Amino acid sequence: MALDLIGLKKILYSRVNELPTLPVVIPKILLMMEDNRNDIKKLSTVIAYDPALVSKVLKVANSSYYGFPRKISEIERAVALLGFNMVKSLAISLGVLNTCAEPRSKAFFSETGLWFHSVAVATLTREINHTVLSSSKKDYLFVTALLHDIGKLIFDVYFSDLFERAIIDVENSGTYSLAASEKKIIGVDHGEVGALLLSRWNFPEEITTPVMYHHADSFPDEANRHDLAIIRIADALCQEFFFNSIDDVPEPAIVAEDLELLNMKSRDVQYLKNYLHDNKQPINSFFQSFYNL
Repeated sequence: MALDLIGLKKILYSRVNELPTLPVVIPKILLMMEDNRNDIKKLSTVIAYDPALVSKVLKVANSSYYGFPRKISEIERAVALLGFNMVKSLAISLGVLNTCAEPRSKAFFSETGLWFHSVAVATLTREINHTVLSSSKKDYLFVTALLHDIGKLIFDVYFSDLFERAIIDVENSGTYSLAASEKKIIGVDHGEVGALLLSRWNFPEEITTPVMYHHADSFPDEANRHDLAIIRIADALCQEFFFNSIDDVPEPAIVAEDLELLNMKSRDVQYLKNYLHDNKQPINSFFQSFYNL
């Protein structure tokens, strides 16, 4: 029997001790996302309280994706070279990934595939925001894109049988999306349950709202349609270019209204397709440094 979001909350909250706990520095960094001042020393000091997180951020900074000629050995240097917002986003994302990393061997779902897709979507989201839309703001979108499918991990852990049924259902039909199949069989989609988890971790609404509605057909007034459009377009293009999280599961194509909202033309879409084609190896390198920690 399918659940509603209230029923899902009851089940998850009843098993609160089993829910992963974020590293203590992550809530502090989340608070810094709401502060417009780029205090490099403060960020470096906060991250330094978690030596494991420092090591992971530095590993990503020293990856071939960035290609810096000299090894970066200090977190303040990483912030200076990669940028305050990028390191802040990396630290939050790496903290969540490490918290959720629990390799499971299942034929129907690949955690590695999910994170590979998520890294690709985050990378393309940043490209849309910076290059196509010429915006240097909204650094939280990288984190949002990286975590947009985290609800699939919750389904895999707590509702594995139902999740498998949803995947098999959509594979057999080939006519609708995984999110639609999840709502039919489980009662909610992975965006909704992902937002539930992130809200419990006290992530801000500017992150949880796009996660919740990235597969929705209608949106509440408080939803930032601009942010949603960026995430949805990046998600659809990455699925088209096989940066997908689950093999053989169709996902919705780009929605025309999203392109209109961002005033994106066909040439912009083609630019993004070319970007994905030309950057498969760099995206894979970034993923390898990000995931193999």
